[in-house]
Amino acid sequence: MPQWTESDIQTHVTDANTLHDGRALARVAKWSGLGRDDHAAWGLAQGSGKNLYRVCVAIDDAATKCSCPSRKFPCKHAVGLMFLLAADMVALSDVRHDAPVAVELVGKRKVVERVLEQQRAKDDTEQAQRAAVDAPEPEFTPDGVVERGSHEPQLIAFDTTNRLDW
Repeated sequence: MPQWTESDIQTHVTDANTLHDGRALARVAKWSGLGRDDHAAWGLAQGSGKNLYRVCVAIDDAATKCSCPSRKFPCKHAVGLMFLLAADMVALSDVRHDAPVAVELVGKRKVVERVLEQQRAKDDTEQAQRAAVDAPEPEFTPDGVVERGSHEPQLIAFDTTNRLDW
């Protein structure tokens, strides 16, 4: 796991108030269910009310997720968790049940890659279907052979009973 420093955190937090408030939350007593693995750190932060906020930080790229209503990214809770990581105050854990959002954040890149791959496959299928619809009209020859692009010719029986003679 890379060791974080305060300057690393400052590169991800551009708001001075969030940085200040995050420092205030960087106390183990304000957290429960703290844990980390090689990819993410998570915990439950005490909010201003009775609710705990589920917080997760991806260690390699500092992507964050928090259940608080803040519109700031990262929020003060995520910044507090970053400071705890920098101070090496979050122990390794193999249990993520206290903050299931960690699974979501860690798997985010894999999910995005899978969705993009599915979208590419869908686009390829749609493109093939459009190509089939946009294929040239069949050409009829006097002997009843229909030719469709590179497909094998097919023999078609013509109904000559309604034939008009000019």
